[in-house]
Amino acid sequence: MSGPGRSVLIIGLVFIVVAGLSALAISKRGSGDQSNDVDNLDPLIKELTSTPSSGLPDYALTSKKTEAAYRISVEFPDLIEKFPCYCGCRSIRHKSLKDCFTKGGEGGFGEHASFCDLCVDEALDVYKWQKEGVPLKEARSRFDEKYTRYGDPTDTPLI
Repeated sequence: MSGPGRSVLIIGLVFIVVAGLSALAISKRGSGDQSNDVDNLDPLIKELTSTPSSGLPDYALTSKKTEAAYRISVEFPDLIEKFPCYCGCRSIRHKSLKDCFTKGGEGGFGEHASFCDLCVDEALDVYKWQKEGVPLKEARSRFDEKYTRYGDPTDTPLI
Protein backbone atom coordinates (compact mmCIF):
# COMPACT_ATOMS: atom_id res chain seq x y z
CA MET A 1 0.00 0.00 0.00
CA SER A 2 1.26 3.45 -0.82
CA GLY A 3 0.03 6.98 -1.09
CA PRO A 4 -2.91 8.38 0.87
CA GLY A 5 -4.14 4.97 2.08
CA ARG A 6 -0.87 4.27 3.84
CA SER A 7 -0.83 7.73 5.45
CA VAL A 8 -4.35 7.24 6.79
CA LEU A 9 -3.37 3.84 8.19
CA ILE A 10 -0.28 5.26 9.92
CA ILE A 11 -2.22 8.19 11.35
CA GLY A 12 -4.92 5.81 12.58
CA LEU A 13 -2.36 3.55 14.28
CA VAL A 14 -0.63 6.52 15.90
CA PHE A 15 -3.99 7.74 17.15
CA ILE A 16 -4.82 4.31 18.63
CA VAL A 17 -1.44 4.08 20.39
CA VAL A 18 -1.70 7.62 21.82
CA ALA A 19 -5.30 7.04 22.95
CA GLY A 20 -4.31 3.77 24.60
CA LEU A 21 -1.37 5.33 26.42
CA SER A 22 -3.54 8.23 27.56
CA ALA A 23 -6.20 5.87 28.90
CA LEU A 24 -3.54 3.88 30.73
CA ALA A 25 -2.07 7.03 32.31
CA ILE A 26 -5.50 8.23 33.40
CA SER A 27 -6.42 4.87 34.93
CA LYS A 28 -3.14 4.68 36.85
CA ARG A 29 -3.59 8.23 38.14
CA GLY A 30 -7.20 7.52 39.12
CA SER A 31 -6.33 4.29 40.90
CA GLY A 32 -3.70 6.00 43.03
CA ASP A 33 -6.19 6.55 45.84
CA GLN A 34 -4.10 8.25 48.50
CA SER A 35 -6.77 7.62 51.11
CA ASN A 36 -5.19 4.24 51.90
CA ASP A 37 -1.56 5.38 51.63
CA VAL A 38 -0.85 5.81 55.35
CA ASP A 39 2.25 7.96 54.80
CA ASN A 40 0.22 10.57 52.91
CA LEU A 41 -2.81 10.68 55.18
CA ASP A 42 -4.04 13.72 57.01
CA PRO A 43 -2.68 13.42 60.59
CA LEU A 44 -6.24 13.37 61.95
CA ILE A 45 -7.19 10.39 59.79
CA LYS A 46 -3.91 8.68 60.58
CA GLU A 47 -4.59 9.09 64.31
CA LEU A 48 -8.14 7.76 64.06
CA THR A 49 -7.14 4.69 62.06
CA SER A 50 -3.85 3.84 63.78
CA THR A 51 -5.27 0.89 65.70
CA PRO A 52 -6.92 -2.17 64.16
CA SER A 53 -10.60 -1.66 63.50
CA SER A 54 -12.96 -3.90 65.33
CA GLY A 55 -16.59 -4.35 64.64
CA LEU A 56 -16.79 -2.07 61.62
CA PRO A 57 -18.47 -3.54 58.55
CA ASP A 58 -16.43 -4.02 55.36
CA TYR A 59 -18.14 -1.10 53.61
CA ALA A 60 -16.83 1.22 56.35
CA LEU A 61 -13.27 0.16 55.51
CA THR A 62 -13.20 1.13 51.82
CA SER A 63 -10.73 3.93 52.57
CA LYS A 64 -8.90 5.24 55.63
CA LYS A 65 -10.94 8.43 55.44
CA THR A 66 -14.23 6.52 55.47
CA GLU A 67 -12.97 4.29 58.26
CA ALA A 68 -12.03 7.36 60.32
CA ALA A 69 -15.52 8.82 59.90
CA TYR A 70 -17.20 5.57 60.95
CA ARG A 71 -14.93 5.40 63.99
CA ILE A 72 -16.03 8.94 64.90
CA SER A 73 -19.64 7.79 64.63
CA VAL A 74 -18.91 4.98 67.09
CA GLU A 75 -16.88 7.04 69.56
CA PHE A 76 -18.93 10.25 69.42
CA PRO A 77 -22.52 9.38 68.44
CA ASP A 78 -24.00 12.05 70.75
CA LEU A 79 -21.75 14.68 69.17
CA ILE A 80 -22.50 13.98 65.51
CA GLU A 81 -26.19 13.72 66.34
CA LYS A 82 -26.11 17.46 67.10
CA PHE A 83 -25.09 18.28 63.52
CA PRO A 84 -27.22 18.19 60.39
CA CYS A 85 -26.21 16.57 57.15
CA TYR A 86 -26.31 18.52 53.90
CA CYS A 87 -25.99 15.64 51.41
CA GLY A 88 -29.70 15.44 50.63
CA CYS A 89 -30.39 12.55 52.98
CA ARG A 90 -33.24 14.54 54.49
CA SER A 91 -35.30 13.00 51.69
CA ILE A 92 -34.70 9.55 53.20
CA ARG A 93 -35.82 10.81 56.61
CA HIS A 94 -32.44 11.26 58.24
CA LYS A 95 -32.64 13.61 61.20
CA SER A 96 -28.92 14.27 61.75
CA LEU A 97 -25.44 13.35 60.57
CA LYS A 98 -25.53 10.36 62.91
CA ASP A 99 -28.24 8.73 60.78
CA CYS A 100 -25.82 8.60 57.83
CA PHE A 101 -23.65 6.12 59.75
CA THR A 102 -26.34 4.12 61.54
CA LYS A 103 -29.61 2.38 60.81
CA GLY A 104 -31.50 4.80 63.01
CA GLY A 105 -33.86 3.14 65.46
CA GLU A 106 -32.80 -0.33 64.34
CA GLY A 107 -29.30 0.02 65.77
CA GLY A 108 -26.15 -1.03 63.99
CA PHE A 109 -24.35 0.52 61.09
CA GLY A 110 -25.82 1.93 57.93
CA GLU A 111 -24.11 2.00 54.53
CA HIS A 112 -25.12 5.51 53.50
CA ALA A 113 -21.95 7.32 54.60
CA SER A 114 -19.73 4.66 53.03
CA PHE A 115 -20.58 6.00 49.58
CA CYS A 116 -21.08 9.67 50.49
CA ASP A 117 -17.93 11.78 50.69
CA LEU A 118 -19.91 14.72 52.04
CA CYS A 119 -21.07 12.76 55.11
CA VAL A 120 -17.50 11.60 55.72
CA ASP A 121 -16.10 15.14 55.43
CA GLU A 122 -18.79 16.48 57.75
CA ALA A 123 -17.97 13.92 60.44
CA LEU A 124 -14.25 14.65 60.16
CA ASP A 125 -14.85 18.40 60.55
CA VAL A 126 -17.05 17.90 63.61
CA TYR A 127 -14.37 15.73 65.20
CA LYS A 128 -11.56 18.12 64.28
CA TRP A 129 -13.33 21.10 65.81
CA GLN A 130 -14.21 19.14 68.94
CA LYS A 131 -10.59 18.08 69.29
CA GLU A 132 -9.45 21.70 68.84
CA GLY A 133 -11.75 22.73 71.68
CA VAL A 134 -14.12 24.79 69.56
CA PRO A 135 -17.30 25.41 71.61
CA LEU A 136 -20.24 23.38 70.32
CA LYS A 137 -22.32 26.40 69.27
CA GLU A 138 -19.40 27.86 67.33
CA ALA A 139 -18.66 24.49 65.71
CA ARG A 140 -22.29 24.24 64.59
CA SER A 141 -22.13 27.76 63.19
CA ARG A 142 -18.92 26.95 61.28
CA PHE A 143 -20.46 23.71 60.08
CA ASP A 144 -23.63 25.32 58.77
CA GLU A 145 -21.65 28.09 57.08
CA LYS A 146 -19.32 25.60 55.38
CA TYR A 147 -21.91 23.07 54.21
CA THR A 148 -25.05 25.12 53.51
CA ARG A 149 -24.04 25.48 49.85
CA TYR A 150 -24.71 21.76 49.32
CA GLY A 151 -28.44 21.94 49.90
CA ASP A 152 -31.11 21.61 52.53
CA PRO A 153 -29.92 20.15 55.85
CA THR A 154 -31.56 17.44 57.84
CA ASP A 155 -34.03 18.72 60.41
CA THR A 156 -31.54 18.81 63.28
CA PRO A 157 -32.34 21.13 66.19
CA LEU A 158 -30.00 24.06 66.76
CA ILE A 159 -27.61 23.82 69.66
